[in-house]
Amino acid sequence: MLCFIYRNWIAYFTLGAAVFLGNLSPSLAGTQNHKAHVHGNGKIDIALESPTKAIIELDFPGDSIFGFEHQARSAKDKQAEAQAFQKLRTQTDSIVQFDPSLGCQYKVNKVELEKEDHDADQKAESSGGSKSEHHGEHADVNASYEVNCAKPMTGSQIKVPMMTLFPKIKKISVQILKESGQTQKEISNADEAISL
Repeated sequence: MLCFIYRNWIAYFTLGAAVFLGNLSPSLAGTQNHKAHVHGNGKIDIALESPTKAIIELDFPGDSIFGFEHQARSAKDKQAEAQAFQKLRTQTDSIVQFDPSLGCQYKVNKVELEKEDHDADQKAESSGGSKSEHHGEHADVNASYEVNCAKPMTGSQIKVPMMTLFPKIKKISVQILKESGQTQKEISNADEAISL
């Protein structure tokens, strides 16, 4: 029942946020239909679905994760991209770290690359064609994890050592959603603790 209420609350909150953001003028919201994209910054959402279960979602510019956003063409770029994705899939407790006494287990739901090419989109819209040069490429790394713990998470603290794993990350906005409400904290140090 709690999960049902929580998901309805999330849907209501998301709808409200979408309506609010959709009504912002383009000058306030940046560009319409595109997410904010700041190199060195990223976002982590943590939804506590039950006292012992959480869903973690990450959204970071590709540059912050593997050092570039263009299509990986060279062997060096392909290796950097593969190593970054391997870390995201296997070093989950180095991304968001729960108190070890909770006995948490991580499950990777997805790790993916989302690409946008703003210059090509604009050129295609204005000329009906496609663009061969890609100066406006943006790539975001998105990941989702499920965390199940043996003991309740509520009242414990987490750390986000992801900045140590990916040194180009300078600031992370961490949003925590739980039954009692929503909190947000911006961190710029891998040792900062966040209360659940």
